[in-house]
Amino acid sequence: NTIPSGIIYQIQIFSSVTKASEKNLKGLSPVFETRTSNGRYTYRVGLFSSYSDVLSCVNTVKKAGFKGAFVVGYVDGKEIGLAKVRELEKKRKAAEPKFFKVTIVPDIEALDEVAMEGIIQQAAGKDVARIDVDGVSCYSVGPFDKREKAEEFATFVTGMGYGKASITEVAIKK
Repeated sequence: NTIPSGIIYQIQIFSSVTKASEKNLKGLSPVFETRTSNGRYTYRVGLFSSYSDVLSCVNTVKKAGFKGAFVVGYVDGKEIGLAKVRELEKKRKAAEPKFFKVTIVPDIEALDEVAMEGIIQQAAGKDVARIDVDGVSCYSVGPFDKREKAEEFATFVTGMGYGKASITEVAIKK
């Protein structure tokens, strides 16, 4: 029943004058029970670090039979107004360091040894990973600390005829 520090969202499923049984909770987990100053039991489910994550689960909770379910927000374990929590989340995201990765989709099934050597040389000090995207072998290269450097690398990739290159911004959470 401890809310972690930082920004946390939960879904309040119901409040009752009596303690709920497992049957009342309909298999939802993790469920948090608190007792209000007037003696009511309040039940909340989940621990979400972003508003978008909690929203993606609200309809599931409502479909489980908790039609009045709604989102509540916490900062460092204290419940505060949802608008304020969302504002703080936006500020936190804006302050997070941003990095960039380049995804290479080869024009052929897989890049040959010469192409890979060129990519590794041009991306010195960067991670190069082969990944599967919808059944196609692709390559992820990064992180780049500046978009311009990622764009230079992407231009190199397409200029050499290695395939298509796209740039994705990645926020590193503290």
